Amino acid sequence: MKYILTLILNLFILIEISAQVNCKAFLYYGDTLKYNACLKAQERKGHYQFSRVFQQKLDESIEIDSTYSYAYTDKSIAYLKSGDFITWKELIDKAVKFDVKENLGYRAWCRYQFFRDYNGAIKDIEKLDSLVSYDIGYGANGDYSLSGCSEAVDAGATITHTTDILGNPHVGIVDLGAYEYQGIMVTAATITQPTCDVAFGTIVVNTTTSESILESSTTKSVPISKLSIAFLG
Repeated sequence: MKYILTLILNLFILIEISAQVNCKAFLYYGDTLKYNACLKAQERKGHYQFSRVFQQKLDESIEIDSTYSYAYTDKSIAYLKSGDFITWKELIDKAVKFDVKENLGYRAWCRYQFFRDYNGAIKDIEKLDSLVSYDIGYGANGDYSLSGCSEAVDAGATITHTTDILGNPHVGIVDLGAYEYQGIMVTAATITQPTCDVAFGTIVVNTTTSESILESSTTKSVPISKLSIAFLG
């Protein structure tokens, strides 16, 4: 498993660009300038992205606060859709400049999806990963961490490093992709386990006995090395 193009496919964080911003949040932090810019930007609601009114309201929002990143991001979408990539790039770069954590993942995805700029996309993702503490394998469009039933488990190539992108250790044969499946954790009588397709069956953990018997009804069983059990109390 190498830290290359697969990372792009597995880690993209799709920002919900069209989501409504809570303007009052800026007041909570004492930023009345962004609060007013936010209110002005919301006046675009109900207008078509390519319309003059839509773009004008965002321009007026930027006039109020030239560092309000959301206005730049929202303006950029129409240019991306229309094929004016130069203007899109100018706008999204400003959005990243003024709010790097919120816009870097989106720019990375666009670089990959529309321009096949793999190096630029990887650079953005690596930068984002260094700035945030959350798992960027989780996004609005999905969870890219592996489950025990994934075809990627034990499907990786020989590598030299010993951990995945999150710092979790590789277990046995390396998994394919940026994440290493860490197994099933049983705590007391509570179990978190993958639900596999019928073709793969399911994993059954018997917690009613002191012997902690592990039984597998799978035709393609997850190796015992991939299972971990911890009891409390």
